[in-house]
Amino acid sequence: MNQLPPSPPADWYPDPTGRHQHRYWDGTNWTDTAASNGAAVHDPLVPLQRPVEARVSATSAAVVAATEEAPRKRRLFGRRPAPASTRERQPTGARAPYPLAGGSGRPGVEVEAEFAYMEAIHAALGRAPRLDEEMVLEDLTATLVPEPDNPHDANAVAVQLGGRTAGYLGRDDAREYQPVLMDLVRAGFAPTARANLWAVARKDYDKPRKPRYFANLRLALKDPHLLIPVNDPPEAASSLLPWGNALQLTGEEKYQGTLARYVSPAGDGLALGTLHVTVGGTAKSPKDVIEVRIDGQPVGTLSAASSVHFAPVVQHLASGGVLALAWLRLKGNAVSTQVTLQATKSHELPQQWFAELSTIPRLRQR
Repeated sequence: MNQLPPSPPADWYPDPTGRHQHRYWDGTNWTDTAASNGAAVHDPLVPLQRPVEARVSATSAAVVAATEEAPRKRRLFGRRPAPASTRERQPTGARAPYPLAGGSGRPGVEVEAEFAYMEAIHAALGRAPRLDEEMVLEDLTATLVPEPDNPHDANAVAVQLGGRTAGYLGRDDAREYQPVLMDLVRAGFAPTARANLWAVARKDYDKPRKPRYFANLRLALKDPHLLIPVNDPPEAASSLLPWGNALQLTGEEKYQGTLARYVSPAGDGLALGTLHVTVGGTAKSPKDVIEVRIDGQPVGTLSAASSVHFAPVVQHLASGGVLALAWLRLKGNAVSTQVTLQATKSHELPQQWFAELSTIPRLRQR
C-alpha cells in the first residue's frame, strides 16, 4: 500500500471551497483566512480535507497542483506569505508598452492589497527593508493588466512591477479604468503608468523575531477619458515633451473646422500636436511664435511671451530632423473648442530627456 506524502507546508493554496481565490493552510489545518485578488477576508468554514488527503480527491485537484508546483518560498517576514495568482495571464513582456497620458503628474491613484504581494514589492526595491527602515522608489514604470476573466471581479486590474503583480486597483477605480485598458490590450499593447513605491518594516509584537512589512504603491493616472489621445503621433520622427502646466492657445476660433474633428463626445479629451517656430509680431518687431498643429493642420498659437519657453527645444529637435510633439487638451464641442498645451518648458526638461527620442506608439491603422 502506498504511503501518503507528508502534509504540504504552510502557505496559500487555491480555496477548496471555491468561494475565494486562495485559502491559507497553516501546515496542519485549513484556516478561516481567505483571499481574492490579494484582499484578505475572514471566512469561517466547516472542516475540510488536508491538502495531502486531497491527493485522492478529484474535486481538490487544484490543491494538489498548487502543492506540487508551488515554488519554495523563503520566509522573509513574520506575516503570512502572499498568495500568488494561479490563473494564466497573457505575458505582458510580449506586448509593446504604451505609456498612458499624463504620466508625469503626481501619483495619486492608490493601489490596494500590496500586503499580499510583498515578495514582488521587495523584488522591485531590490531587497526587503530593515527594521524601521523606510524605502522609497520614484518614477517606476508599472504595467496595468486588466483581468476580465477574474472569477471574483470581472473588472479587476492587476498592477505589475517588473512583470510581477504588486497589487490591484480598487474596485471602483478598476470599474472605471478597465474599458480603456482593454482597448489597448486588444490593440496589442501593455498599458503603463508612472508609479511611486514606499515600503517599511516594523516590529511585529506577535512575532518579535520577525518584522512586519508594509507598502504603499501609487500611480500617476489621469481620468479614464484622458489616457489615450484621439489621434496618432506623426509618421515622421518626433519626440514627446513631458506633461506640463497648461498654457492656453490663441486664435483657436480660426480653426474650429479642424478642431471639430477632434473633440471627443465627452467634450474633454487629449490630442497629440506638433510645435513649430514661425515668425510673428510686426514687420518692425518680428518675434518667434510657436504654432501648434494637429495632424499637420494649424489649430492655434502660443503668445510671444509663452513661445520663448518652447522655441529652444523645438529648434534643437528640428536641427536633427525631429518634430517636437506635445499633449493638447481639447474642451468644447463642434462649434467652440478651447485648446491648452500641456508640455514641459525647455529649461525645465531633465538632461536625460535629450538622450533619446521619447516616442509613443501608433494605435490606429492608416
